[in-house]
Amino acid sequence: MAIHIDSIKLRYRDEYPGNNNPEVPELRSTYLAAMLRAPELAIPISQMPYKSRITGKDETIPIVISLTETPGRDLQLLNWTIESLQKAKFPKRVKTGRVAF
Repeated sequence: MAIHIDSIKLRYRDEYPGNNNPEVPELRSTYLAAMLRAPELAIPISQMPYKSRITGKDETIPIVISLTETPGRDLQLLNWTIESLQKAKFPKRVKTGRVAF
């Protein structure tokens, strides 16, 4: 199951993040796997350029999806994810530093 984590927007450390889901203020999608005791895998699938207000430079923000599987199927989730990334010709590794790919 692919789960919407949040909207893609910049978040700076000097700003209060607030509630990202006002419709269900106490429940975040990132809590679901823990509540179900299910494996969850968050993977970057792309990146989006932006101009940083801190550095003034062009930088990138990762675009991430969260994948969840039924409890006890941890290896199946990993194997399915790797196979899917290979079929879609997406990178399976990310770089360290300012850009992921």
